Amino acid sequence: MKNSVKLLEIPDIDSAENEHSTADIVIADHFSPSTVLSLYTKRNIKHVIQKSNISSEIEIKAASTMLINPQQFIDFPLSTIFGYQNPTQTQENLLAEYSFDMSDVDQKTGYLDLLEEYVQTHCNPKSISIEVRAVADEVITNSVFNAPFVDMDNSFSGPTRDKGKVMIDPQKQPHCFMGRDNQRLIFGCKDFYGRLNVRKIIARIQLCYLNNPGQLINYGPGGAGIGSFMIFDSCVSLYIAVDANKSTTICCSFPVNMSARQRHLVPKNLHIYF
Repeated sequence: MKNSVKLLEIPDIDSAENEHSTADIVIADHFSPSTVLSLYTKRNIKHVIQKSNISSEIEIKAASTMLINPQQFIDFPLSTIFGYQNPTQTQENLLAEYSFDMSDVDQKTGYLDLLEEYVQTHCNPKSISIEVRAVADEVITNSVFNAPFVDMDNSFSGPTRDKGKVMIDPQKQPHCFMGRDNQRLIFGCKDFYGRLNVRKIIARIQLCYLNNPGQLINYGPGGAGIGSFMIFDSCVSLYIAVDANKSTTICCSFPVNMSARQRHLVPKNLHIYF
């Protein structure tokens, strides 16, 4: 937690190779996903915001909140992302136009069907619903098959995803939510274990950008191994907050009105509290 925030604008990719360890938020533009990830893995920059992304001023505000008052993001992620000050649970509930707590693995398909309908209703083109659904599926699956079983080092990924039945602790049901404004749609999922090793996940995504993701697939326990890459590659902003041994919150931002080609040209933002 910080009392103040230092912003640093980096004009070009060459400047990104310099030492920026004192910066809290880096403002850039047209940086590749790999460069954005490198700012975290090599320079420990936890917030990278690109000016050509959506609502960059609000993104700066959200990043500042995550640095100064991370508990606000943990408690009210949608309110924080959408730039609300002094949010309340009532406001958060209103922003979460679609939400659910998953008590049984068998419920996932039904919840994803409703999520896809929500996206088709509020986004144009409707085809983005397929991409959002795939991301939501991966994030939810991680919250069920990984989060309850890993340690803080994430040395073991959890049971295989084709396991017939994984029991969900009634006291730790994953909470999923979705909300929107006139430019962005946000999907989020919160588990109540708080054991995600962010550095390992980001390094894994970075490896996929530097190599052929198909060559990195893990066919053993713990899933395919490239799911995190798919999540980051599909969204325009990724938010990760780990409250150690309490909760992990992952949110993904998608444009409401962009074609697939336009979406994938948007330079990516990254926000991390870990």
